[in-house]
Amino acid sequence: MALWFLLIAGLAAGLMVVVILFFTNRATTEIRAMGADIAARFETAFNVSPEVRVDGLVIIEAKTPLLEVATASRSIVVRHRWTHTHLYSTKVLEIEAPFTAKAGFNLEEPFRVRIDPHTRIVSADLPKPQILSTEMGEIKILRDEDGLWNKLTAADREEAFRALREQAKKQFDETALLNEARQEAEARVRELLDSTGKPPAPLP
Repeated sequence: MALWFLLIAGLAAGLMVVVILFFTNRATTEIRAMGADIAARFETAFNVSPEVRVDGLVIIEAKTPLLEVATASRSIVVRHRWTHTHLYSTKVLEIEAPFTAKAGFNLEEPFRVRIDPHTRIVSADLPKPQILSTEMGEIKILRDEDGLWNKLTAADREEAFRALREQAKKQFDETALLNEARQEAEARVRELLDSTGKPPAPLP
């Protein structure tokens, strides 16, 4: 009697292990398929495939053929007045130029997607947004005036142009461009994660 009981108990335990392994393997397969689908969607939308993790384990490696992704841009016109006085003689150079800045993400920094294996909730970690490039258009000379004996030189003009570029960078830093880049990226990521049919988590 005891032998039959032990045999039945052993079979039941073995069956339980088989069932657990079956569902665990099925869940793992589903999670991997889900991760592959999400990575493919990111690659289509951003031309970048993020690293996908489940419980801290990397199931899909990141693929970043691009080093940067721009998600926002802004154009401004910047004016700069450069002067220099020597022995009461003042030379003046006043210039302006249009600038366009693009902001987005440096993909050399971590870009990860996490999947909770229990709830199937998907979340994404985006790098910190930054200004990726600043392009200057044609410079317009508004005032070009020599002093009586203090003449403008090529070095003076180069210094004024450099100051104009620095002023443009400062003005872009004071705008909401970086915030716009992050908001646009978050909106695109949420839309992408929503399209998977799985509940997305709030972005950090």
